[in-house]
Amino acid sequence: MAVRKIVLLPCAETELQAKGICTGWAQDGLSSRGKEQAEQAGKLLTDAGFSFDALFTSVQKQAICTGWLALMQGDRVALPHIQNFRLNDRHWGVYQGKAKPSAEEDPKEAAPPAVGISDAAHPSNDPLYRGVPASARPGSESMKMVVDRTRPFWHDAIAPFLLSGKTPLVVAHEGSVRAICQGLEDDTDAEALEYEIQPGVPLVVELDEELEYRKRTALLASGVAKARRFSLAPAAGPALRQGPTPKPKAKAKVAEPAKPKEDYTVEVTVQGAKGLRDADWFTGTSDPYVKCTVSGKGSGEFRTPTLSNIRAEVIKWNHLEKIQLKHGDSLDFTVYDEDTGKSDDFLGKCTLRFDDILQDFSGTLKLVDEKGKAMPGKTKKGAFLTVAVKEMD
Repeated sequence: MAVRKIVLLPCAETELQAKGICTGWAQDGLSSRGKEQAEQAGKLLTDAGFSFDALFTSVQKQAICTGWLALMQGDRVALPHIQNFRLNDRHWGVYQGKAKPSAEEDPKEAAPPAVGISDAAHPSNDPLYRGVPASARPGSESMKMVVDRTRPFWHDAIAPFLLSGKTPLVVAHEGSVRAICQGLEDDTDAEALEYEIQPGVPLVVELDEELEYRKRTALLASGVAKARRFSLAPAAGPALRQGPTPKPKAKAKVAEPAKPKEDYTVEVTVQGAKGLRDADWFTGTSDPYVKCTVSGKGSGEFRTPTLSNIRAEVIKWNHLEKIQLKHGDSLDFTVYDEDTGKSDDFLGKCTLRFDDILQDFSGTLKLVDEKGKAMPGKTKKGAFLTVAVKEMD
């Protein structure tokens, strides 16, 4: 099955954000730290081997600057740039231009108090949005509203681009990147707001050939460095020469490339799951646990504790184990519902490849059935497992 990847790059830190102020839909420059974050993101993406066919951004200055600063760290900068307001950050209403509200003040599910249509912070008073229908110019937004705003642009612009076999770099904001992730996972639950979206840290989202979500992880410097440690430089092509052939010189000794380690100690944290079906239909609950094996061989096997009588959409284990791997091994996770006196019910499985392990994977994996098809989960929107893996030096 073909694998398609999209990189979502949250806007780097802005000058207002550095002061703890909500930017919302406002235009803002990058702080000095933000510029460093954008450049670091570009270097990481280049080192990880990404080559993009187009840049998608919001119409906000901070996203545009982040995107081009990142691309300038590579060799490919002559590419289309598509800007759209649907990738704008969440509009914070009366908080825009002021201190960010506390967790208690932000209702998450509901929009903050809106600014009036005559307020300077309302998009109706910005010439940039004259072509945007009045119904799409918000005075404030809840996260669900941001999900609904980004979804049409995903289907109309980004999805066709991916289906054509091309790779996009999407530079947006904390709110809109979070919304795209929630939309891909068909999740508008407030608990999904716990996704960690860090300014200037690329998120690599892997999809199947039908653009069904498979996994999401942050691209970190430590992981990219480890992945490159044992990669071989491409062989140089033949040089074009003119004139007489020079006399051969004595061959210089070429250092042999570093050989990969054979044995690895890995710290595995099964953080939680989302959307597991209710295996005990009579009570509407489940008793889930996770079993982990190394390359399906049984070695290094461990299991999390069982969580009893679970009804929640989002559950947490935060169970940590240290195990031993060989070069090339994978980690196989299977989720079960524990039953007394009979076989445990299968709730889904997922696999983490060695390349992901080496890059210190931390993210969400979609659970599939024995045939590799997505599990429908609790609400037919899929089931997911969140894990973190770190190689111990």
